[in-house]
Amino acid sequence: MPKRILDVVGSVSSLALLLPLLVLTCIAIRLSSPGPAIFTQSRVGKGGRLFRIYKFRTMYREQADPSGRAQTVKGDSRVTPLGGFSEGPISTNCLSYGTC
Repeated sequence: MPKRILDVVGSVSSLALLLPLLVLTCIAIRLSSPGPAIFTQSRVGKGGRLFRIYKFRTMYREQADPSGRAQTVKGDSRVTPLGGFSEGPISTNCLSYGTC
């Protein structure tokens, strides 16, 4: 239980501190390419439990591989201009689902 409390406190603190940067990133993604700024995907977690992960969208929506099998390579035409450095899960994943 203490680890979960630490995860929640850390996630809430991170979100509060990073909120302006997260909002600016969302705006930049929306301005650089059409489609939503947040990408969601179902994943399988501990014990086979399904959860949704939220990430900044890094690929053009119309060119993404729905199966998730295609590997991204250097110079991939599917990657948005901001896709190279906005990769990574958002802290809400830790807060909502305990995925940390």
